[in-house]
Amino acid sequence: MRYFGLDVHKSYHEGPELLPDNTIRRFRFPNEKKEWKRFAKELDGSCKVALEATGNV
Repeated sequence: MRYFGLDVHKSYHEGPELLPDNTIRRFRFPNEKKEWKRFAKELDGSCKVALEATGNV
């Protein structure tokens, strides 16, 4: 199982991925549709993603 934390920013997203061997990989990608698709293609049914709760006031 792989676990992701996703920290959302206006122009990019970043976070850690906990790999099956308990090591951590950091990642960052631009807030662009093609990059979201690339990120989503890395995921499968064994992945868990935690997304921070955000909002604009």
